[in-house]
Amino acid sequence: MIRSSRACAVLAFGLLLTSGCDTSDSNVETQNDVFTPDASLATADAVLLAQAGAKQTEVRDLDGMFVALNGRMRGLGGFHFEDDGRALVVTMKPRPGNGNNKPDKAKRQLLKEMGRLVGAAHLMPAVEAATPHMAEGTYDFVELQAWRQMILDGGLAPFVTFLDNDEVQNRLVLGVDPGTSLTDAQAFLGRAGVPLEAVVVEEIAEPILAAAPSSILSSYAGNSTTASSGRIGGVKIETSLRSGFTNTCTIGFNVVDGTTGERGFLTASHCTQSSGVGGVSGTRFWQPTYSSSGLGYIATERVDPSPYLTSTTDSQCPSGARCRYSDAAFIRYENQSASANTLGAIARTTGYSTGSPVFTVNSSNPEFVVTSETGFPAAGQVVSKMGARSGWTTATVGSRSCALGRSQGTYITCTYAANTTFGQTAVDEGDSGAPVFILGSTLPNGRTSVSATGLVWAVDSGRNGFYFNPIYAVQYDLGDYQTCSTCN
Repeated sequence: MIRSSRACAVLAFGLLLTSGCDTSDSNVETQNDVFTPDASLATADAVLLAQAGAKQTEVRDLDGMFVALNGRMRGLGGFHFEDDGRALVVTMKPRPGNGNNKPDKAKRQLLKEMGRLVGAAHLMPAVEAATPHMAEGTYDFVELQAWRQMILDGGLAPFVTFLDNDEVQNRLVLGVDPGTSLTDAQAFLGRAGVPLEAVVVEEIAEPILAAAPSSILSSYAGNSTTASSGRIGGVKIETSLRSGFTNTCTIGFNVVDGTTGERGFLTASHCTQSSGVGGVSGTRFWQPTYSSSGLGYIATERVDPSPYLTSTTDSQCPSGARCRYSDAAFIRYENQSASANTLGAIARTTGYSTGSPVFTVNSSNPEFVVTSETGFPAAGQVVSKMGARSGWTTATVGSRSCALGRSQGTYITCTYAANTTFGQTAVDEGDSGAPVFILGSTLPNGRTSVSATGLVWAVDSGRNGFYFNPIYAVQYDLGDYQTCSTCN
């Protein structure tokens, strides 16, 4: 991933703008005139983008990419995938002189403009491989994003659980606590000055964190994904909580700190003793189970910032709130040997968990190999996850992609919802921190390559879907951590 210094960056609309910064020691490539906003959208963020000129634009999430693309493809409402990624649906708002209303032309234009952006290249192969289709939209993405910003600038009502610019429905989606009256939700939108016809109000319960205290795990202790090497993605870890219980979670990705060279792994922030999002508590991790004698101790929490974002530092954080980009933490291994902590390895079970979890690791093909990163996926893409409690399951990225989500009083600025396939149990307690990845091709050694995509942090109340943070959001929160030797 390519990043620039936060010290000279302006964060708005999901774009990282570094116009006027000293980038002499930055890896960001100069992209001239990438985004020129429509003058009719005179919101504070649009004016800021126009004044900055966006001489260097790094898109850090899906919404930011759609905003940037809108500067070149006027009327674009976004795109998503259908039919397991084989179909690309491009939504365009009709407007005079809009020549991007033919599927093949729209696809070519998308690929051209995505190639101009820093941080969007990982989605281009999926766009290239899919058959394009057109959908007529009522709004373009920037119109909806401007209304979304008005909602955030006014602060969120206590009953709001999610807020998303939904490129599939071509509407904003306002998630509210179950039982919230439609009248109250509409009154809130009215105070923000947002047209009601542009918003879908849905009852969406706050996600259930997917860590497992021993108080509920005891009935199935020992039934979890493990591997002979132990310290790889997708396998069980435990911590000791201040309450006296232990907490079961999952190793996400083994990583190397791009600055210090330290080795460790990524997992969910709420797996630590803080039991919420953020705040380094020095939590120690054991594998596979906690031992008061110290046997099995493997790592210590190292990087896990308290919610540090505000509306003045990032426009995607609601006014009056504290935010994080992700629910994630970096845990430093005690044994820093590369052979003890294999970079890019994820445990592979003998098959998908359908009906009941499969925990047995495939002895002849025991690992997936991370060879790339999909920094932020698009709706409709198929992802896999490997969790200590539910094993290997697959899911389709839902339309709530890069949504603002509430978690125990903190807002996560870019979270994804994924819906399981094959009737699988999506995620269970104990899967927090599990790696989310996209399957690739067979490597010469017989292993299957995968693209690191995100970390599981929660499950929906029906256990039919799960929530994950995209890997780019995790890296923006924590720092420049490599998930594989070829990942930048």
